[in-house]
Parts: sequence; C-alpha cells; structure tokens
Amino acid sequence: MANAETEIDLDQLHQTILDKISNQFPDLQTVEDYSQARTRFSAPACFVELTQLDAGEMDPGTEQLQVAARFEAHLIIGFRQSNAKRAIRKLAGAFSVFLRNQRWGLPVGPAQFVAAAPDE
Repeated sequence: MANAETEIDLDQLHQTILDKISNQFPDLQTVEDYSQARTRFSAPACFVELTQLDAGEMDPGTEQLQVAARFEAHLIIGFRQSNAKRAIRKLAGAFSVFLRNQRWGLPVGPAQFVAAAPDE
C-alpha cells in the first residue's frame, strides 16, 4: 500500500547518493554533483547528475506524483595511471555492482543499472 506521508527531497537524495558513493569508494578523491563543466579536480572522481524524470509506472493513489529518476555517474581516473583502461573498467564494474538495487537508505525504489560506456 502506498504511503501518503512519503516525500522525497531532491537535495537530500542527491546528498545521500554522494555520501554513499564516498563511503563505498574511499579512493575517489572527488565525489560531487556534475552541475558544471570543470577543468580542475582531483582524480579519481565521480560526478553525479540527475538527467531525467520519467512518469512512474503506477499511480500510487495518494495524489502524489510517482517518478523514475535517472541519474548518471561519470567516473574519471587519471590517464597517466598504470593500466588506465583496465582500471576504469574495474571501477565501473565495482560501481555497477554497488549501484544495483541500491535504495540509498531512503524510501525509494531500488536503483537499476542501465549501462556503462566509455565517454572520451
């Protein structure tokens, strides 16, 4: 049964996601919202961006709007790192496993991993 008292604050959701990523991957030197073009940051890094809100699959019957939020995580390592191509793929794989069914400690549906792809 849907809970009419459930309210998700997007600022809280963003911060919780960033905190959980930081805790799970302590070697990441930068974990931030990907809200602007950056030329300087400490790597390895993860930038998180809310890219889309889609209508939910069902009406919860509470007069609330159910949405599916699509986030993207951009993982970056230094190109001079030894075996950089392998290292970024290992990080992406570990990140994908961490992400699967993640609820961030909030009353939200489980995260679904969609894809990992290089972005030159």
